[in-house]
Amino acid sequence: EQQTEILLRKAREGDQHSLNMLFRVWYRRAYQMAMRYVSDEHMAREAVQHTFMSVYQHLDQLQQTEKFVSWLYRTVINCCHMEGRKKQRSRLTSFDVPEARQPRAQMPDHDLQLAERNRLLMQAVEQLPEEQRTIVILKELDGLKFREIADLLQISENT
Repeated sequence: EQQTEILLRKAREGDQHSLNMLFRVWYRRAYQMAMRYVSDEHMAREAVQHTFMSVYQHLDQLQQTEKFVSWLYRTVINCCHMEGRKKQRSRLTSFDVPEARQPRAQMPDHDLQLAERNRLLMQAVEQLPEEQRTIVILKELDGLKFREIADLLQISENT
């Protein structure tokens, strides 16, 4: 968090290297969030690209640097929605888990069971209404606290 705040401060002052470092530090987490949300590599990459373009364009509007993570995740979610609307109106029903991309014959039994469990879990998550799905992804898969999720989604923590 301290590194992020330093990078943010320098990036806001116009330091291009700090901006690039900020993107490198947060790209993987933003991409993982997008993949969990849209279940499609191409859509996730597009969403993250738009996310970081938006971060770059609006960095000066971020008043509290400690809110960066919430702001970034909210932007990822919004960009995922935008990509989803571009691609199709209906929700995607498949969720590709990286472990499941291996040919099944090459996967040890434990890995095969884990991949199948993950596939079933993500299939169940996909069936949730959008707001509930977002909360489950943020809490269980990204490990955010309820307070952070409430701030991110602008809802009551009790909700």
